[in-house]
Amino acid sequence: RLSFKSLVWLGHSIMLSFFACVLFYGALHMRLVTGAPDKSAGLTVRERESKDYLTEQAISDKPNVIFVMADDLGWANVGYHNAENPDVYTPNIDYLVNHGLELNRHYVDAECSPTRTSFQSGRLPVHVNTRNNDGLTDPVAGVPPEMTCIASKFKEAGYVTAHIGKWDAGFAQWSQIPISRGFDTSFG
Repeated sequence: RLSFKSLVWLGHSIMLSFFACVLFYGALHMRLVTGAPDKSAGLTVRERESKDYLTEQAISDKPNVIFVMADDLGWANVGYHNAENPDVYTPNIDYLVNHGLELNRHYVDAECSPTRTSFQSGRLPVHVNTRNNDGLTDPVAGVPPEMTCIASKFKEAGYVTAHIGKWDAGFAQWSQIPISRGFDTSFG
């Protein structure tokens, strides 16, 4: 029988594994798909932030896009919002935010599935899915099959797409799973 402390530890381990997978995939994609070497390997966050790795070629190419969505992640649970707290240390995520785009005015629903379906479809939860039911047995949970999802738009723009982690945007039909919604691969 697991204690509450063990469950909390397990939840944090799963979340950290998810972040590690996303960050690993982003670095792997940059090296394998674009052919660009990872010039920042072996440097500390401070060293990476002090150097400019952008070249004219990198600027003219399509940017790599990594979107991280974590359930129950509080505003102050990342270093870029809570730098004064020594217990909150997220240098890799802070680096991505400092050199990327932080979407800090895109609000979420109170439950998992409506938030995820909203992001995938680009519509407010009230127009897509306000249900947080089991997506395996509820055929109307998740993004309706007739709606376009973000990954299919990235595919149209020539991107290689991958989904890693929790889906929760519909499972009841083959047409709702990630590889049917525009993702080349899905792990989760």
